[in-house]
Amino acid sequence: MNEIQFEFLDELKDSEIKDILRNLNNIFRLSEGTVPLLRGLGLSIDNVSKIAVDLENDIVTDMVAKVESFEPRVSVSSVDFFHNQDGKTKIKVYLEKGAGNGEY
Repeated sequence: MNEIQFEFLDELKDSEIKDILRNLNNIFRLSEGTVPLLRGLGLSIDNVSKIAVDLENDIVTDMVAKVESFEPRVSVSSVDFFHNQDGKTKIKVYLEKGAGNGEY
């Protein structure tokens, strides 16, 4: 699995950030279709393995949709990809307050 980091662009309470990070880590570590009764949770299996540069748009689209569906307190502002020579990719997700501000 590639490393995913999060950065909050808006001010949020520490307790809320901790809860949001827990939820996002759960969403992004799961493969879509593996949770009974909640098959849409998780990232598409097509995007989980090594990332080719041409797949970045698909990954971002998937991340934005999952955050919107499962963690409405934040929304994805932007996503950066950092590729190293060993074939590893770091993904940095920038988050801002979402439409569900504090409500879940």
